[in-house]
Amino acid sequence: ADVTMTVTVPQNALATEQVEILVSVLPTSGGAAYDEATVQATVAESHGMDLDAPVSNQRGQVNAWLRFPITIENQGNVDATFRCVVMSQTPSEWTTRFVDEQDQTIIEVQVPARGSLDVALMVKVEGVEERDSTNIKVRVINLDHNGAQDDDGDGLPDNQKEVTFVAERFDKVYSMDLRLADGFSGDTQRVELPPGGSTSINLWVRNTGNATMDMAVFDFTGLEGLATREVLVYGLPVSGPVYIPEGYGIWNVAEGRFMFDGNNEPIVERSEEAAQMAQVNAGLTENLENYEIRPYEVRVELVITVNQGAETGDGGALDVTVLSENNTANRDGRISVVLDVRIIEDLGFDLTTTPTELNVTFPDKATFEVGVVNEGNVPTDAR
Repeated sequence: ADVTMTVTVPQNALATEQVEILVSVLPTSGGAAYDEATVQATVAESHGMDLDAPVSNQRGQVNAWLRFPITIENQGNVDATFRCVVMSQTPSEWTTRFVDEQDQTIIEVQVPARGSLDVALMVKVEGVEERDSTNIKVRVINLDHNGAQDDDGDGLPDNQKEVTFVAERFDKVYSMDLRLADGFSGDTQRVELPPGGSTSINLWVRNTGNATMDMAVFDFTGLEGLATREVLVYGLPVSGPVYIPEGYGIWNVAEGRFMFDGNNEPIVERSEEAAQMAQVNAGLTENLENYEIRPYEVRVELVITVNQGAETGDGGALDVTVLSENNTANRDGRISVVLDVRIIEDLGFDLTTTPTELNVTFPDKATFEVGVVNEGNVPTDAR
């Protein structure tokens, strides 16, 4: 008699995986097997790819290099080699090259199965006049996929994806800076949190270019699978670019914030003199010692929350970089947060409001009330 056995592999199985199944024929009454055979099942190769290019237009000064990030996603179940090609460029005189995350020039990269890799197109700004530009069409090809069909209907073979970039000469400077608030002088802050714990870190973002209209973009690397992060601006969560005015604002020394106008917009001027005039026009002339004219910055709150499944001893670094939306090649605005996952149980006494001595007349009693403070990072019982 013929017997058919069906073996089903998981959807996420890789082409490198295989399984051996021992099949035995036994008498219905029990006893030794009549015969045995081993069936080996392998996983067939599948291919797929996608591209993510978050920034398609950038501006820069002549001779500056513009960076266009590209994420290559290998959706197949086998490692694959991808080639990056400039298919067309108008005009073609602007210098281009592809780089990896270490800024090494590349032509081809290998992406693991079900994985992704970040590369970038670098474009050197040329042109004769301001607002000159070049249009660049980039194609990424999966060299290990021979499929010439177009099942997704995008006009390209399924082993290829295409994106278009525009680089423009603009004589304004686009750059952003990032620094830790709360009195930190360096660019690294260390935090200790228990599993499930969270903390907020205040940052200042400044538009250090000379373009009044520019947006800041946040780039995060690190702590994947260990903690989540969230960015709040003016108390509201943001996930996209944030407008950062360039110029000088009116700093309220007593309240520790920049002043806003009646429409809840920051008062920002291009020069210190103009900001001083704006202060007068806003009626902020009483108690002048309470106000200072400063380069305008936006306070950003970074919230880090450790996953509940984290264990004591886990840790890592979160690198936060702020970029100009018009010039992602400039990555000078950068800070790091070093996270240590640790449960701290530490109780102490608050003696700031506790008297050190009391006068008492016999036979009365004196009672010292001492506050107990939890200086750890988890709720703790006191006995």
